[in-house]
Parts: sequence; structure tokens; C-alpha cells
Amino acid sequence: MQKNVAGQKIGAQLVSATDGSAFTGSVTVYVTGDAGTQAVGSVGSGACAHEGEGYHTYAPAQAETNYDLIAFTFKGTGAVPVTVQVYTRVDANVLTAAGTAWNSGAITEGTFSTTAGSFAPLGIIDQGTAQSATSTTLVLRAGASFGDDDVNNCVLMVKGSDQGYWQAGRIVTDYVSSTDTATIDPAWEVTPTGTITYILFAAPADLTTPPAVNVTQLGGSATPVTNMTTVYSTDFANNYNTTADRWRADATHFGGTAGTFNAGIPDARLAAGVTHGGSSTGLTLPAGLAVGGSLNNGEINATSVVMTGSVTVGGNLIVTSSLAAGSNSIPWNASWDAEVQSECADALAAYDPPTKAELDSAESNIRGADSDTLKTLSDQIDGLSTSAAPQLLLNTTIATLASQTSFTLTAGSPDDDAYNGAVVVVTDQSTSTQKAVGLISGYAGGTRTVTLSADPAVFTMAVGDTVDVLANITSAPTVTQIRQEIDSNSTQLAAIVADTGELQTDWANGGRLDVILDARASQTSVDAVAADLPQRVTKNTALAGFPFKLVSSSDHVTAVTGATVTATRSLDGAAFAACANSASEVASGWYKIDLAAGDLNGNTVALRFTASGADAREFVIVTQPT
Repeated sequence: MQKNVAGQKIGAQLVSATDGSAFTGSVTVYVTGDAGTQAVGSVGSGACAHEGEGYHTYAPAQAETNYDLIAFTFKGTGAVPVTVQVYTRVDANVLTAAGTAWNSGAITEGTFSTTAGSFAPLGIIDQGTAQSATSTTLVLRAGASFGDDDVNNCVLMVKGSDQGYWQAGRIVTDYVSSTDTATIDPAWEVTPTGTITYILFAAPADLTTPPAVNVTQLGGSATPVTNMTTVYSTDFANNYNTTADRWRADATHFGGTAGTFNAGIPDARLAAGVTHGGSSTGLTLPAGLAVGGSLNNGEINATSVVMTGSVTVGGNLIVTSSLAAGSNSIPWNASWDAEVQSECADALAAYDPPTKAELDSAESNIRGADSDTLKTLSDQIDGLSTSAAPQLLLNTTIATLASQTSFTLTAGSPDDDAYNGAVVVVTDQSTSTQKAVGLISGYAGGTRTVTLSADPAVFTMAVGDTVDVLANITSAPTVTQIRQEIDSNSTQLAAIVADTGELQTDWANGGRLDVILDARASQTSVDAVAADLPQRVTKNTALAGFPFKLVSSSDHVTAVTGATVTATRSLDGAAFAACANSASEVASGWYKIDLAAGDLNGNTVALRFTASGADAREFVIVTQPT
């Protein structure tokens, strides 16, 4: 926000304090300048404009912006208050920059940013609206007049109207005049689209042929380097690894004899992929040479490495052929031996492997008291399939198939008739779920041929199907056998039969139980029992005071009083007819009616009572014959 400038706006998003939704009610802003006294906004008593979705804005007066730090607090009833703090800025007057007034005709951004062409004071050699763009190219305006490669190494900036921002400058690596196409590197962050505006800045000075620099020598007895071109093309380009940020220590350019590192450059760092001095037969490292990275024999193209003294390697030492110290051996001493042993001990301590005693104890626990090995236990488990199911005689597969009732087994007893009478279960190998059960009627041990008494006819058996032969369980006893067993061995059953026959005799007319009942019972006692039994409504006999209740047809609960009741009845399913008498009210919605004999002259009687504003009341009575 600009300081002491009118016509600006400030806004905030408010949410409901109840549910966090967008707050759209009235909002008032309070202004605090430079941590002073807070006051309600001076414009419209601080009333804010709701822009939509809970976003409210306020247009402060010029005086309310005349602070370095301004706090705008937005408040609304039922909303979470929000305070927005801003630091103001003072825009410099470019027309009086550096104390020198520019006249009104001076070139400003507004004049040159929209004009196609060049603007030398800012190093712009061309600007305008591009014809098109890809991720790595830009087609300049049609009026651009450059020859092929004229703008190579120039810097190109671009802004697509769809993106709305300038993308950082890219170097032009190629330019084709016929198509106005500039190829850039690296690619655009986002391929510009929409109306594409570009600015092309001039390239830096051409240093293809740099000025000569007198360098007598870099060390040792190498030939002096006399100009910058030699340094760049030979020493720098070939011997400085820009990726690893280190020099290649090649004695050809750093003094000494080709193929040998010069002791005068002990801080030289090895870089990957360089042939040192052109030698491929050996490399001698002088005493005191510090290698900051990895010393890889394959990278320095030496079939052997000879260390003439102490050499410090900061990374890995990799030799594909041989490594010699002075002559043919690596230096070794008790200190080095102790160090290696110490490192090994630390590694083992960190890993914490089991001790021999712990392994012996674990093996003993696995073996158990009888010292069975795991192989023994495994074999015992494999043998459980038949011992756990003693009825399983054989588990094998069908080797050949003559028919659905005759096939040979892959394995089986060599004895004829070994499985006669046994049950065979064949499992379909393709589904592993379909099973067919049959009865073996014949078995030839010489050929292991099974003959079934009948085709199970569950699925079509085939070669490879699994065959389980089960011992046939003894046949269940017949009913006759069960009876014979009971008759011959159970005296209790005979006693039960005898007692049942005696009871039947006693219950017969004139039997002992019948005589006892006849002596104890009389018609009078029977009538007395009948009198005590519950009574029903008697057919064709008047019944006085039959009660019923009427309730409201609206809520089916409220009692209906003062109603005029229509009473009808149906006898044995005949049409309804009016009852002989009218119903009268008792109280609280209860009514009664005296039913005449004619109203009950049926085996079944249906009664129906209706009244205005009341639910119909219906009853069914099964009468007792007279």
C-alpha cells in the first residue's frame, strides 16, 4: 500500500464464528496507525463492501494511509475478527530521479515497452509480439531483420498473456532468419501462450579470441604457456573438471615428466576420465601427494599404480590390476592390524550376532529331549497323512484310463484283490473341488488296474486325477438284525410290551380302570363339572347390555361422546341388517346395546357399530347352541 495516497483498497476474508462458513453480513473496519489509537474507519463509518463469498473490502481515506504501519481490523456480528497489517511504501518520482528533472518528452517504460524494435540505451536490440513459441523456441515478430545466427548468445525474455509474468532470460543458441526462429537454452519454465511479448538483449562481448597473456610456466620444466587461448583450450578445457570443480593433475601441463605426478604439486586433485601424461602402462605417485577424491585406476588409464611414499586418498582407492608400495607390497604394521581388528569388533558389536553358546542352546531346544533333527521331524510329519487317517489305504493318481469304470494307478499294491470292496474318491485335477465316489469291485496287482462297480457319473475322470483309496467301513446292520439283537438280548423291551398290553386290557370297557371310573363318577358330578366350565353367548337368546367404545376417526384414540350409533348385524355370513334395539351412551365414549334373540340367531354373529366422526367398531361372536 502506498503511503498517503487516496483511492486504494484493503480486504479480508471473514468466516462465521459458529460453523466456519463464509460470513456475508455487515462488516465494519477499525484503523490503527503506527501502533497508535484505534478508530473506526472514517469513510462511511468504516462500512465495508461485501465482494462475495465472505470477502469484504474497505477504501481508506488518504489520511488513513499516512502511516508506516497500518492495521485494519475487520469485525462483524457473529464473525471471527480479522486484522490485516500493511507496511506502506513511498514510490520514487522517476521524473526527478538523481535530482535531475526529466522533461515530459523523455522515453519511459510506457513508451518503449509497446514499441516494436530496439532500444539501445537499455541494451535491447529487439522487442515486440512473438508469432509463436514452443518449450525451446520463440518465433520473433515478422518485422525482425536479423541474419542467421546474428542473435546467438543474446538473452531473451518472454511473457505470455495467459501466464501474466515474465520468464527469466534464456540464451539464444541458434537463430534461423528465414523463419525468425530463435532456439533457447534452457527451456522455458512454462511454454508461453496467449499474446506473447518478448525482449531480446544484446550478447556480451565476443571472447572467442581472448587477448594474449604472458605466462612463463606453471611449474616444473614444462613448456611455457604464452597466451590465453592455449590456457583455455589446453590447460583449462582439457584439465579442469567443471562438474567436480577440480583440476586434472596431468604432468604434461603441470610440470615434470609425462606419466608421472610431479612432487611439486602435492595438492593436485585427480579427476575422472583423464589419461595422465598419455601413459597407460603405469602411474607413479610421489610422496606427500594428497588425493581429495577417489583414486580409480580405471579412470586414470594406468595398468598399475606405484606409491613411492606416503599417499593420502580422501575417497576410495580402486585398482583394477596391481598396487605396489615402492616395489611389490602394501605397507603393513601392527597398528594397522589392530585398527582393522578394532573396526571389525565394533561392527560385530553393533550387529550383535548370537554366540556359539547361544547357537548350541537354540539347537538343543529345536532337537528336544530325544535329539530328533529337523529332518527327522519333517519325515515324521510327512508320515502323518496315513497314520492320522488309518482308513486311507492309498493316495495316488490315474496313470491310464480305459473307461469311466476301469483305469490303472500310478502307484499301488502288487497283490490282486488288495482293494476289493474299498471306496475310491477321485478328485478332478483341473478344479481340485469336484469329487467322484465309487466302489472297487476288482483289482489286478500286476497292472494296478482298478475296476469300479459302476460309473460315479459326477464328472469325466481323466489321467492325472487324484485317487484316494479308503478302507470300506463295515456295513450297517439291517432292521431285522437290530430286532433280533433286541429280542435276544433285551428283557426290558419285553417287559415294556407286557405292561403296554396290560394297560390296554385295563382301559377296555369292563376293565379294571373302566370299573374304577364307573364307580367314582355319576351324571350329577359330570353336570356339576359342566356348570363350572366357561360359558359362551347362547344362540337365539337375548343378551342385555352388550358394551362397546367409540374413538375418533382422526386420531383413533380420543373417545367420541354424544354420538348417534347405527347398529347392524350379520348372521352366518348373511347381509347386514339393523339390530332390533338402539344403542345408548354410558359415559366417556362407552355405549351399550340390548341384543334381541333374533340378533343372535346364528352360529356366528358379526356386529358392526358406526357413528359420525368415529371409527367403526366390529365384533364376531361364535354362539353356543341351546
